[in-house]
Amino acid sequence: MSFLNATLILGFVAAALPIVLHLIARRQPQRQVFPAIRFLANRVDVNRSRLRVRRWLLLAFRAGLIGMIAMALAQPYVNQAAFGQWLTLAILVATSVGLLALAAWATLQKATTRLVQGLLLTGVVLLLLSFFWGATLWASSDRVSVSETAPAAVAIVIDNSARSGFELSERTSIEIMRQEALWLLSRYPRDSRIGILDRSARPAAFSVDANAAMRLIERAGPLETTIPLPDRIAAAVRLVRSSDLERRAVFVLTDLTEESWIPSDAPDAGLGLPPLLAEPPGVNLQVINIGLDQQISQQRRNRRLGLPRIADPSPPRETPVPISIDVSAQPKSGEELSLTCELKLYQSSPSLPSVRDGETVLPDLQLVDRASVVAAEDQAAELLLTLPPLPPGMHHGRIELVDSDPLRIDDVRYFSVFVRSPIRLLIVSDDEAAADHVSRVLNAEFSSSDPRAPFQAERITLRQFNPDDLSDFDIIAILDPAVEQIHDEVCDDIVNWLGQGGSLFVSLGAAARGRSLPSTSDVADPKPNRKLLFPLRRVWREPEPGSFLEWTQPTHPILSPLSTLPGGVPWSPFRVWRYWQLALEPTDNLLMRYAGSQNPALVERAVGEGKLVLLSTPIVPSSRHPLAGWNELSSAADAWPAFLLIRQIFDYLSDREGNRFNILTGQPASLSLPEQPGVTNRMQLFTADAPPVPVDVENNRVTVGTVPVSGNYWLRGASEMIGFSVNLAESATDMRLLDPELLDEILGAAQYDLVSDRQSILEAEERSAAARPLYAQIMLLVLLLFAFEQLLASRFYGPASKAVGANPASVSLGVR
Repeated sequence: MSFLNATLILGFVAAALPIVLHLIARRQPQRQVFPAIRFLANRVDVNRSRLRVRRWLLLAFRAGLIGMIAMALAQPYVNQAAFGQWLTLAILVATSVGLLALAAWATLQKATTRLVQGLLLTGVVLLLLSFFWGATLWASSDRVSVSETAPAAVAIVIDNSARSGFELSERTSIEIMRQEALWLLSRYPRDSRIGILDRSARPAAFSVDANAAMRLIERAGPLETTIPLPDRIAAAVRLVRSSDLERRAVFVLTDLTEESWIPSDAPDAGLGLPPLLAEPPGVNLQVINIGLDQQISQQRRNRRLGLPRIADPSPPRETPVPISIDVSAQPKSGEELSLTCELKLYQSSPSLPSVRDGETVLPDLQLVDRASVVAAEDQAAELLLTLPPLPPGMHHGRIELVDSDPLRIDDVRYFSVFVRSPIRLLIVSDDEAAADHVSRVLNAEFSSSDPRAPFQAERITLRQFNPDDLSDFDIIAILDPAVEQIHDEVCDDIVNWLGQGGSLFVSLGAAARGRSLPSTSDVADPKPNRKLLFPLRRVWREPEPGSFLEWTQPTHPILSPLSTLPGGVPWSPFRVWRYWQLALEPTDNLLMRYAGSQNPALVERAVGEGKLVLLSTPIVPSSRHPLAGWNELSSAADAWPAFLLIRQIFDYLSDREGNRFNILTGQPASLSLPEQPGVTNRMQLFTADAPPVPVDVENNRVTVGTVPVSGNYWLRGASEMIGFSVNLAESATDMRLLDPELLDEILGAAQYDLVSDRQSILEAEERSAAARPLYAQIMLLVLLLFAFEQLLASRFYGPASKAVGANPASVSLGVR
């Protein structure tokens, strides 16, 4: 047990004041002789014992009343774990006092001596036992901190996700969180240990002082790249437990959105919280709901944009580019909503962006398209926009909702397209039909000579292949080569060209072993570079009905667009009966294999700075070999999977995949620079909302690292400007609220308090405190003692009217 005001226990001394006053004020009755007094003698003897008992009871009540008032003012606290024992002790004391009162009542009623003595003895024994037990319990129980001014270890977790920018009539959600955090901070003494945590990756640590904690609170703002909230709560709990202070508390200021507690990219983040919170020592955990559910019901719906879908992020020049984007609204209400979007494009400028007078100057933003759509029945609506034909180079743009709403961060989406000059492609093949098929697939409706064609393809035979002309091409495709006819010197030149950043695609087939088609004989050990380019082992035959392709790395840039297609890619109808077994190295990247086996089908092999992609079966049908029916990839009806696979392979080899220009917040940005004069070892990274920063260039590649903020980014420092765009993930602004039952599963139903205002915060602190106050119980006892004292005093003294009309002799005799 502890006391908030221990010095007031000395008030127990005042309990002796009624007794002292009684002894001082007591007068001895004067004896007077009356002629007819004998008839009163019997009455005097009866009243004398009753008055003596009432007198001492009245003194006991008055002394106890003063003592209990002193105890209440001292505000005793007991340990929460020992509260049940103290309550039992109080019941035992009350029972002993009750027995003593019954003994006094029995004396007034002239009960038998045995009954009076039994009640008196039992009450005294229980009272002595109570005092002995209380002393033992006091000495053995842990001392608790009962002062609100005692220092504490406190961690305040601020859920400053992108959704915290939701605007109310006057304030945003993050402003409410900051205000409540400052109020929580003001409630603790300055010698407390205060830790301020937000959704960033900043390590959990106590602030140096209250001023430093206040600065962290005031700087907290919406973040686009966040750590899961359960992980930050776990860090806060471990932080306060690292302190040796007795008072420990964690406050979580949150909007209670489902994405904060169960993030789509880490749905299992909260599984470890219940066992962590159950460990000793205990931590007072309070989840403070800032009332976003009420805010949403009182505000307009949040209209948001999905991620832009660009038909071709690396389009040919002078070709329009379609862009589609989804628009929706939350919360769902079943009402139709008209939404209008504008497509804006930054104008190309060789001198912009730049810094003028300390400020970043960006190119002019021009409106190029506008479209409207009606979103009905709580479904997302698709909106179609079109980029105009663009000249070669990097182009940045943005899509904006016309009208503003409570959450603005998802009203703008960014995109980048890079219009290239045609890729110079050399197709080495003795089969003209196969080469023409590849060229038609890559250029679609354009011919190779059309300036709008994305690939300028040139075909030569294997005998015409001249290694001296390799520098004139960006990509070389060797289709079904006769490996024995390729000289070792040619292999050496190809490997050197690859090492300098070239890209090579090899599709193996029947011609790889000459005119004959052996089945299982091993190939003679080739030269190192020949083995690097053509790691042949043997031809493998699949029994009927044959095998088919299946991917092993669906996230690879070649396969990721195919793996995300609705319904997937049906590879099983396109059968493969023959393919080459390849001798792989540990560093090779296996992208696809043949179903039912571990034999590689599509392999990426790094050669210096270049890329080598190998396909162990022909990509197109061949008419040159009688036994060339190896597969149905391109010969079967509706062979669109092979069409897409060819496009993806050559887009990857030419660095035309658009994912590297359009990424999400938190993802790394890495761009390869075109081979051109004027490339330096350092470039400048420009964005709209921050000053430029230097970026190093290594091996003709710029690696920016993870980007935490969405927007358009420019890289300057070479003759050809490049850049990229970053968007916030769609799930980051999902305003769906968390079900309270799920919150119980994440934290444990009995291990936290869900509060919504300051009064409930104080009440939750009192319920979860280690010290339990006894003020209310003692004040109830004071009221009972006061009531008994008043009742007994009124019966003892009697009405004044009776005293006036009474015989003086009887009054004098009655007070003895």
